[in-house]
Amino acid sequence: MRFSKLIGCVALLALGSDGIAGGYLENMYGGVSGELLWYPVASRFALGVEVNHAKQRDFDMLFGFQDYDVVTGHASAYYDLGNGLTTQVDVGRYLAKD
Repeated sequence: MRFSKLIGCVALLALGSDGIAGGYLENMYGGVSGELLWYPVASRFALGVEVNHAKQRDFDMLFGFQDYDVVTGHASAYYDLGNGLTTQVDVGRYLAKD
């Protein structure tokens, strides 16, 4: 296993339940991401919005990038079922631009 596959680099700034992240978001993509979460006090329901700008990393897994980049985003609805179970429904645009 190459050393570069072992390192992960994501800087995260948490603002309460919201956050901003930047760096290598996964093995093949780097970029920036932001998320806002609306979770009313004493409610079992929450809504979230996430937007990402991702750029594909070079196949050698070092620090370069390919020419492919995409803006993705999701709107999410969450419901707390109790007993540690939460349901989640996401609608949005994914890495393949679908």
